[in-house]
Amino acid sequence: SKVDFSFHNAKNPDGTFNSYAADIIDSRYLWAKQAETSGFWKALGEEAKKQGLYWGGDWKSYPDPAHVQLLDSSELPRIKKENGL
Repeated sequence: SKVDFSFHNAKNPDGTFNSYAADIIDSRYLWAKQAETSGFWKALGEEAKKQGLYWGGDWKSYPDPAHVQLLDSSELPRIKKENGL
């Protein structure tokens, strides 16, 4: 990762992990171009959004098609503060 703190590594006050995000890949493709050309990333994004999740493939500055998260990115400062950072 290029960041020190993200929704991937948030913790509860007792120190247990309370992640709000996951990277989901297909073992056939991992992060290779075939994941896009096969339609895997598109299907992942569509399903994530149907479930009320946010999909990293929609990000303009740094698309991350494997990434799904529970909260909007605007919530990250609040979660970071809750983690004492």
